[in-house]
Amino acid sequence: MTLPTLIFDMDGVLVDSEALANDVFAEHLRRYGADITGPQATELFRGRSLDDCLALAVEAHGLSLPADFLDVMQAETFERLRADLQPVRHVEWALEQLGDIDRCLASSSQPDKIDLSLEVTGLDRFFPPERRYSAAMVERGKPHPDLFLLAADKVGRRPKDCIVIEDSAAGVTAAVRARMTAIGYCERGHNMDTLVNSGAITFSDMRSLPAMVAGVWRNVLLFRGELPHQQG
Repeated sequence: MTLPTLIFDMDGVLVDSEALANDVFAEHLRRYGADITGPQATELFRGRSLDDCLALAVEAHGLSLPADFLDVMQAETFERLRADLQPVRHVEWALEQLGDIDRCLASSSQPDKIDLSLEVTGLDRFFPPERRYSAAMVERGKPHPDLFLLAADKVGRRPKDCIVIEDSAAGVTAAVRARMTAIGYCERGHNMDTLVNSGAITFSDMRSLPAMVAGVWRNVLLFRGELPHQQG
């Protein structure tokens, strides 16, 4: 049986970085007059590239930011990541259980943040540098399909043979637009309705991921007529 290629988002799927990074982002935005909290920033910016997040913040709050805003904010974000970043619960076990199934990473984060996050959490052993793809490599980030299509092309797979694991509506939308199967991770059920409405099959515990992938892929192959139906 043909196996899929798994394309993992990073923030919120592999590493528990959303709250850390958005707390820092919100704090810096407040210095220039934005009325925004860390949790609000997480909801607004989830799954989007840093450039897109900044553009949204400037437009929503009418901000005038200094030229070095991103550099200063990123430096503080990296300090927080080095000190406090943890992997998503049970994700290391899930990755080990998935065994030799082909995988790569496609994240809205910048390449240096991807590398740091994987190194700090010890997940770099699952994703070698040549299997890490960033929104910085494409013209349009999520919810556009460009990044996922780039990842599929780089690993030599057809989009229909890829399963994307995401935690954001923007990421699920990008996967659907790329004609890929989307699995949505929503810990404790958070954001589940949004992910389902965007086109994802959802789960809430990383320990379920190996079985989820197997079941979803079997159904994909059955739908495509590439796997015989079992007789009752």
